[in-house]
Amino acid sequence: MDKITKMKIKIIIELVLKAIILIILISIIFMMIRMLVTDKTSETATNVDSSSEQNVYLNEDTTLEQNLQANVSVGNNKEVSNEISSVLDTLNKKIKPFILRRKKEEVVKDLPPKIENNIYLDLPPLQQALYVKELTETKEEYEQLLAQEGVYKANFKLLQLLMRLRQICIAPSILYSHYDGESIKIEKAVEVIQEQIANGHKIVIFSSFKRVIDLLEKELRYEHITSHKIVGGVSAKERMRMVEAFDKDDTNCFLITLKAGGTGLNLTAADVVIHLDVWWNPQVENQATDRTHRIGQTKPVTVIRFITRGTIEERIIELQNKKKILSEHLIEGHQEATTLTSLTEEEMRNLLQYDKE
Repeated sequence: MDKITKMKIKIIIELVLKAIILIILISIIFMMIRMLVTDKTSETATNVDSSSEQNVYLNEDTTLEQNLQANVSVGNNKEVSNEISSVLDTLNKKIKPFILRRKKEEVVKDLPPKIENNIYLDLPPLQQALYVKELTETKEEYEQLLAQEGVYKANFKLLQLLMRLRQICIAPSILYSHYDGESIKIEKAVEVIQEQIANGHKIVIFSSFKRVIDLLEKELRYEHITSHKIVGGVSAKERMRMVEAFDKDDTNCFLITLKAGGTGLNLTAADVVIHLDVWWNPQVENQATDRTHRIGQTKPVTVIRFITRGTIEERIIELQNKKKILSEHLIEGHQEATTLTSLTEEEMRNLLQYDKE
């Protein structure tokens, strides 16, 4: 056995040992946080008035994330209690030495700011009627699935039904071919795009659905607005050709589906990003936005999200805000992906609400 082979074996053994040590340390950390949560439980239970809706209880039979979400649900969705914050800070100090990461703001000091703007829209009467009809049918089917197949299978199948609600929020015509009423998001998107073009901006528009991208492309063409489009099936060579053309020509818009172009593109020629619909995992949206807000960008980037008021889209945002708090306190900037099938029955029922006010 030569020296190089021996050296490789030595390095592998060292890496394995380090991995084992890291696993042991992580196990110790989780044991410590459980002990801390348990201690805080006894302290909180003796000092808090049980009749107050604003009080936060730490139950040793629940997970840290459940306690955290309970805290958010009674507060303003932005802050956590001192008890929870203390636990998270302690855990953060234990984890930090084992995590190496740099944010792009630290790498590029002069990166322009990213300005985020959520635009809330009310569903027009006909679109609202279709949404309420679909929502009622979805609730009934979900209750039947719960009774017949249990929570796990019911939640899994419900996700397919929720997609229809999300599509109706954008444009009912992609589900109902005979629909000829208003599609508030498409109409507002065209209006905003025209305003941004008039102000000299280039725009990148994302949607989760190919049919939505196709529909918007048709509307833009009608308004004599030029665009490139990347959806599933576009070759890598063609993608690069369009990106290079967008960087040099006077094309106004770039239409992209999240799955096809949410990563791997450099679109710094644009300085406005529009998200037509809300995706379950905000990190996916952030990665898509970073096609424009990245190294090489010289202008402030405006990010616009269209959200239909009172619908499943608002519920998704509320859900994601709860899920993000834990990871934001543990590892700044890190956001874990939400596993949709892990949602509780209560969270699923919350998605099936519609506030008309």
